[in-house]
Amino acid sequence: ETGGPPLPMDAGEAGGGGPQSAERIVCVNGMFGDAYRVRTEVGPGGFTTCSVARLGDDEDVETVVKSDRGDVNYHPRDDFACVPVSSDDSRVVQVHGEDEMGQLKLTMFGLDADFLVTTPGEYELTRHMKEPVPVDLGDYVMSPMPGTLVSFAVKEGDVVEMGQELC
Repeated sequence: ETGGPPLPMDAGEAGGGGPQSAERIVCVNGMFGDAYRVRTEVGPGGFTTCSVARLGDDEDVETVVKSDRGDVNYHPRDDFACVPVSSDDSRVVQVHGEDEMGQLKLTMFGLDADFLVTTPGEYELTRHMKEPVPVDLGDYVMSPMPGTLVSFAVKEGDVVEMGQELC
């Protein structure tokens, strides 16, 4: 099962007539960012209950949103999603798309953020991964255009001045 929208609903009761629910882990700013458990339940009449709990030290703190407006109004070909935040209010979020890692880039109120939506099982696997160490590129000259140096006008140990030809 892959992460990412939409959140499929699972039948809550054997007959399929009961509440439907889904649970996903949403990591803000990638898999090593802050993680939130999002539980959504759609009951009879389309009344939606969504609880959000931050994972970590304060996992017992939950925010519950109840709405009868239904699911998030979004299709992958659209640039915007309408997200209900209460029974009488919603927010419009700009969806920039999904990258090769499955992260969604969203904008709301001018703030850009990356979100990784995973299943609880996928999230548990990511907890065993080490966060990559940023590479210090301070001693390197980065070139915006690839190429090969074929000659050098200076050699190792030479003192160079501003504007002097190097290659």
